[in-house]
Amino acid sequence: TVLHLDTLSSSTGSCQDPGTGQCLSGYYQSPSVADNCYSCSAGCAQCVDNQSNSCSACQSGYVLILSSRGSFVANSCTSSSSGCPQGFYEPQTFQCQSCHDDCLTCTSGSAIDECDSCPSDKPYFHKQTAGDSTGQCF
Repeated sequence: TVLHLDTLSSSTGSCQDPGTGQCLSGYYQSPSVADNCYSCSAGCAQCVDNQSNSCSACQSGYVLILSSRGSFVANSCTSSSSGCPQGFYEPQTFQCQSCHDDCLTCTSGSAIDECDSCPSDKPYFHKQTAGDSTGQCF
């Protein structure tokens, strides 16, 4: 969606924040046409780098994917009612970092020895010590 700067907000007559001159949340300013705002991709509350699919914050009901894994792309928002998708952990609220590629699931980090469970192609789970809750898949 392309909006001319004077078509979005009926109260100000502009889709720019009057204090900052920036496009309102959910839109980004055209790099080539200074008075046009373009909508961010679905779920994206704030996009950066003049790209609709480069998000830095998500709308309610979405989580921010910080790193790519499988079909999930870094700096994008994905719908979620229960936190991060499988293969990701949540280092900060509503932000998802990918687990190590050898892990099926993890809850605390992306290192190779921080897996909670293993995928079928790496079915062996090894803990460094008996008291560890995480381990390595191979």
